[in-house]
Formats: sequence, structure tokens, C-alpha cells
Amino acid sequence: MKKSPIAMPALLDVSLYILGKPIQIFIASAGDDRDMESVASSFLLPNHLLFHADPGPSQEYIGKRLSFIKSAKPIEGVTSAYVCEDFVCQLPARSPEALRSQLEDLVV
Repeated sequence: MKKSPIAMPALLDVSLYILGKPIQIFIASAGDDRDMESVASSFLLPNHLLFHADPGPSQEYIGKRLSFIKSAKPIEGVTSAYVCEDFVCQLPARSPEALRSQLEDLVV
């Protein structure tokens, strides 16, 4: 550590990865509604990835690599969030309050 103190954050990041399960948050937007993104960004969750499943070329591109994201769509025209832990997803959250509740359950 004395020779390379900058390695400490990397070691901490690796230990968090080993101890926790990866978390994926997919937000299927309906229009310009960004409330779900604000809620997802307000939580400090190690090992999480936030994906924006906006219909169009970006979703098609990511869908080639992650087949699930092809089907991540707004439900009944409402922005919906899919919270997955280790690629096992909960029921879609259809409101910012529901997403907040799901993410609060993941905070250690």
C-alpha cells in the first residue's frame, strides 16, 4: 500500500463485487418522463448498472448483447423500471414510489 496507495479504491471495488450480487436497473421510458431515472440515481448501490431502454436504435443495439432489454417496454404507456439482481428481475415498477421501495430493499 505504501508503494501504490491509489490501488486501495480498486481493492475496495473488487471486494464489493465479490461480496455482492450485480444489480441491473432497466428504465423503459415513455416520452420525456425522467422521474424514474432520478430515483434510480439517488441510491448508492455498489455493482449496479443503469440502462435506459428507450425505444429506438440504442435499445436495438443493447438488445443484441442483452436479449432481455428487447422486451423492456413501458407498460400501458407508463414509464416502467425493471430491477434485477444477478439477472433475476422483480415485477416492473410503474411509479417512482414503487421503484424507490424496490431499491430500498437492496440497500445493505
